[in-house]
Amino acid sequence: MKRKQFIEGKIELNLKDVQKKEIKLFTSGIRVIVETANKIGICPNCKTPTDKVYEHRKQIILDRPRSDKKVEIEINKKRFLCVNDSCVVKTFTEQIEGLAASKRYTQEFENFLKDLVARNGYIAAQNILEEKYSLYLSLTMLFYLGCQD
Repeated sequence: MKRKQFIEGKIELNLKDVQKKEIKLFTSGIRVIVETANKIGICPNCKTPTDKVYEHRKQIILDRPRSDKKVEIEINKKRFLCVNDSCVVKTFTEQIEGLAASKRYTQEFENFLKDLVARNGYIAAQNILEEKYSLYLSLTMLFYLGCQD
């Protein structure tokens, strides 16, 4: 119990408008379960606000490892119905500030990988990720992340 409280205090997320609900400790890592505080979504197409929730969906993203454990963030995202009948968009998923829509990792995780690759090289970085953090990333993904600025 003390370890869980210690880890809870060390995990700060750089995502806006999310609240930590629960932290689960596993032998392979840490999972932080969060949800957004937003009750209203804004249609990205017509900008109409709506509170009609169509469904919820879980998204798991990677964050920078802490305490030699991989950190996953489980987000319970809302999918809203657009209430504007003339809009071509019928449903849309809420966006979270600090997390790009197409990415499955945080900016902190990307910075961590870039630093790891810069210090160790691609193959050594891949081995460190597998052995130390139980993360399996391809060399292609490491190269892609290491070349972006």
